[in-house]
Amino acid sequence: MRDRLKVFALGLSIAALSLASAECIYGVLLRAKGPRPEIEDIRIPPHVGGRIGPGPLWLPRKSFRFSRRIKGGKIFWDLQCRIDEFYRRDTPGERTKPHAERFLLLLGDSFVFGDGVGQSETMAAYLGRELPWARAYNYGIGGLFPGELLERMRLIKGPPEIRESRGTVLYFFADSHIMRNMGSFTSVAGWGHGRPYYHVNPEGQIMAERYIEQARPVWTFMARLFTRSHIVRYYNLDWPVQPADSDWRFMLRLLEQIRDTTRRFGADRFYVVFYPGNARMSRAFIPYLEKADIPYIDISHWDMNRLIQGPAFIPGKGHPTAQTHRLLAGALAKVLREDRLTPSGWKHPRRLISTPP
Repeated sequence: MRDRLKVFALGLSIAALSLASAECIYGVLLRAKGPRPEIEDIRIPPHVGGRIGPGPLWLPRKSFRFSRRIKGGKIFWDLQCRIDEFYRRDTPGERTKPHAERFLLLLGDSFVFGDGVGQSETMAAYLGRELPWARAYNYGIGGLFPGELLERMRLIKGPPEIRESRGTVLYFFADSHIMRNMGSFTSVAGWGHGRPYYHVNPEGQIMAERYIEQARPVWTFMARLFTRSHIVRYYNLDWPVQPADSDWRFMLRLLEQIRDTTRRFGADRFYVVFYPGNARMSRAFIPYLEKADIPYIDISHWDMNRLIQGPAFIPGKGHPTAQTHRLLAGALAKVLREDRLTPSGWKHPRRLISTPP
């Protein structure tokens, strides 16, 4: 027994020494690459957010000036974000649109919110101009953990927040959403530890009462250690690497509950939109949607850099440019016009595979 313990201790010591040596080597390699540009976000005023509703959901409560830049250097954007009385990014022209018959809710992350583009250059703004019969509402949430959208939809009672009695909901899916749902180390160690922790309660409802660092303190500690590793930073690693079946089922349940919640204030169509550049996770998730009979629009395979002239994404953290929003809005508008002519909506999942406009 004593010999086995000695062998175990020796093996553990060798493993620890090997890991420490590898960390030193990769630390040198990282320094040889040169320092990474430190990207900073500046909001003026700095404290514009607040808790919304009875849960831990936190949203901007007033307008702010938002800039993203390399610390001490290049500015990626510097723009004004106008927030309306319902804590949404305001969409110019939609409030006074004269012939709107239906609402069009855009749910998603900072891509939908419109980080890096002006008020009139968001996806909601372009879709609103394309569809005079629909009033577009921007429910994008920066740094989204998807459960936040379920909590946000539960707060909507109808008018005056949503003026129309019937409408369509588009959920814009990106690969990062499932990783954040899983609580991947890189998402938790960054800003995610302060986001709500969503779980299924005994009644089967997805709820949050605490923040991730409160609900999962050991996991949060491990995430911070993991992301400090030179090896992890050199290879841009994350953990877990791939979603398990249970992760996809949780994501599916979340979307079903968002859909069912929006039906309470008149949504008669709910579609998942797979955003360009997210084909890997989209391919894995689509079979779950098809089994649940949730319609989707798959444009994840579109290469935006080949479809538009000029940059498709803003340098820094890869948010879409105004040109990207405009092209995608034109393509989605064609689908929504067709959908409008079908009174019951799409009865079966649809996939948009046509050539972009």
